[in-house]
Amino acid sequence: MNIIEHPRLYRLLTSMGDLSPEECGNIESDLWDMFGQHAAVLVTDMSHFSKVTQQHGIIYYLAMIKRMQDVVALSVAKNKGKIVKFIADNSFSIFDDIDSALQCILEINQKMRMENAKTPDIWDIEICSGIDCGNILNINGVDIFGDPVNIASKLGEDTALPWEVLVTERAKLAASSKFEFDAPMTAEKSVSIDAWHLKDRAN
Repeated sequence: MNIIEHPRLYRLLTSMGDLSPEECGNIESDLWDMFGQHAAVLVTDMSHFSKVTQQHGIIYYLAMIKRMQDVVALSVAKNKGKIVKFIADNSFSIFDDIDSALQCILEINQKMRMENAKTPDIWDIEICSGIDCGNILNINGVDIFGDPVNIASKLGEDTALPWEVLVTERAKLAASSKFEFDAPMTAEKSVSIDAWHLKDRAN
């Protein structure tokens, strides 16, 4: 989202440069009142973007992105979530509760594996995912901001291995007992975020 496309938000943010700390605090409070919500955030990423694009070209990869978006969109809707945006091979979705986000990503991975089984190996799509929860700014359903968004993005885009779902400690604590977690396969990496690996009972 281009902030200039939201006139009220644009005006409030622009005015903060000329205001006192107290007045800026009031604007911040107003913005949280207008756009704030508590949500579970799911960010997914397709692995091997550069490698696949170099080998087969960008049109080939765009066709794979289309397949991924179809699977993600259907699963998010089924689990009462909302797709906020797709950016290249990433998806950003929000849910009212952690359980819905966890169930959704398990279904996405299952459906994606089923799709992969229908096509040659060169068409295989592997998903990396991150989940967090907390207070976010939801700007009219077209963009989201906040620590949970940043952390879920870090886990899904930069940290998780293919098919791995990394979940923050606070998201794990908010999940029901029907979900199981263990130490992530990425434990050997230098990761500054405490995360847990969502176990998929289907595998």
